[in-house]
Amino acid sequence: MRRSRLWIISGWLVAALCLAPCSFGQSASPSARRTDLPQDKPGVSQAELDAEALEEFKEELDDYVKLRRKLEAKLPPFPRQGSQAKVHEYEVTLEKLIEKARVRAREGDLFVSEVRPLIRRLCRNLFATPEGKALLAEIREESDERMLLARVNGRYPYGIPLSSTPYELLKLLPPLPDVLEYRFLGAHLILIDVEARIIVDVLRNVIPR
Repeated sequence: MRRSRLWIISGWLVAALCLAPCSFGQSASPSARRTDLPQDKPGVSQAELDAEALEEFKEELDDYVKLRRKLEAKLPPFPRQGSQAKVHEYEVTLEKLIEKARVRAREGDLFVSEVRPLIRRLCRNLFATPEGKALLAEIREESDERMLLARVNGRYPYGIPLSSTPYELLKLLPPLPDVLEYRFLGAHLILIDVEARIIVDVLRNVIPR
C-alpha cells in the first residue's frame, strides 16, 4: 500500500514540477535548481526526497482528518437545512473542540519540515513567470487587506471573507482533504479548516516581498 501511494505521489509531483514553469512557457532558473538539490543525503535525488516529503505530509493530513471525524462524532449532525444561526453554532462548537484537542499544536505539525521547501519552490517557480507575477500581485492585494495574525489554532473571524487562492496555484500545490483549504494571510500560506474556520497550520513567508 505504501509503495503504491508513493507511486501516485511521485506521478503528481512530476506533473506539478513540470507544470509550474512549463504551463507558462518558462523553466526554473539554474540557480533555483542548484538551491533545491539535496544537501545531506548523498545519492538520493531531489525527486525521491520530494516524494518522501509528500508522503509524510499526506500522513499528517490523514491524522488530522481522523481526529476531526472523532470530534464530529460528539456533535449532532450538521444542520444543513437549519438556520444560519444553527450552522454558526455548530461551526463554533466544532472549532472549540478542535482547538482543545490540538492545544499543543505547533507550526509544522502538518507542514512538516521536508515539505516546506517543496511548496516554496512550487510557488517560486510559478511566481517567476509573467502570468505568475500577475497572480502574485492579486494575492498580495487581497491578503494584505486582512489584518489578522497567522497562528495555529487562531480563529478566522466570520466577518472577514476568506482570501481566494488562484486555481493556477492550486493545481501545483499538494492536494488536500475536503475539510482543509490553502489560504493566504499576508506573506504566509495557511491551512484552514473551512467549516470550523480555524487555522490548522502556517507556512511563513511564501509570498516574496
